[in-house]
Amino acid sequence: MKYTNKHIKEEYKLNQIGRTIGMILLVIGILLVGFGMIQTKRKMDYVRPFELVLQEESNPANQTAYIDIIRVPEKLAENKYEGYYLVTTAEESYIVEMQPEQFVDLKQRVEENGTARVEGMTKVVIDENVKTIVSAYINHKFIAIRMTKLTYGKILKEGYFVNLDIGGILILIGISMVFIQVRAIKKYRHPLAEQIDEECNQPEALWFNDFRIYLTKSFLVSVYGGKLTALDLAKVQMIRLFETGKGSLSVITLEVTTTEQEKITVSENEWSFFTMNEEEITYLTDVFGKRNIEFVCEIQPDEEIDEDEEF
Repeated sequence: MKYTNKHIKEEYKLNQIGRTIGMILLVIGILLVGFGMIQTKRKMDYVRPFELVLQEESNPANQTAYIDIIRVPEKLAENKYEGYYLVTTAEESYIVEMQPEQFVDLKQRVEENGTARVEGMTKVVIDENVKTIVSAYINHKFIAIRMTKLTYGKILKEGYFVNLDIGGILILIGISMVFIQVRAIKKYRHPLAEQIDEECNQPEALWFNDFRIYLTKSFLVSVYGGKLTALDLAKVQMIRLFETGKGSLSVITLEVTTTEQEKITVSENEWSFFTMNEEEITYLTDVFGKRNIEFVCEIQPDEEIDEDEEF
């Protein structure tokens, strides 16, 4: 069920927003992948010789093309993940970016058949270091490269459209967000949710904002730790309030001991400064005491300063 109590709702509202964002990203990702697959199929159904792409396209990047290699590629440069190879066709020489396993496959095909076809997409090199290395190699070896359109700044790379990459990433992010947020929202489910929600909305229900807990007629309700915990007051024996240090912050913890001697943390918050006075401690002692619950405060109360006290 959906809780109507504002304090409970606001605790898992972010989870609901996260789930919605995840679903939106998932839908966008699916649309991008679908569009990318359609576009890729269209492109791959119309694969042209690389020479023809250079002749017909004013911008030869992001076009599907093929080259028929007649020699084993020669490595020119490499980065962390890929190598840059000189490949030779019957008409021209080109630079191809390949991963090691792609090179091994291509080398084997050329050695076995005397030729090998590579299909892929053209791409612009943005790695300035690679450009420098390849340029120096070309100048040194005096290799004839078509410089009018296919310079060392243009490259043929096997791959898919950016829509597939971005879409796939969005799908993964979307699925993760939906899964995580749905799991988080499930933590607020409770077999007595309707009764809990009704009691929390009653005028006599007490909300302790500092601890994010409700004290109702039948339950101690906590929204700590990204989940809803509702403890039957008849099974709550003692509530202990204590402080621990965490760097410059104070961690204020409210711990319940049940009649079965189980210890359950129902509230834990970090404070840069937290104090309680005698009046507040007395109030909590009385409130819990009326429900036959022992309240133990291990935090030293503030001492009230006499107005006439001189410094």
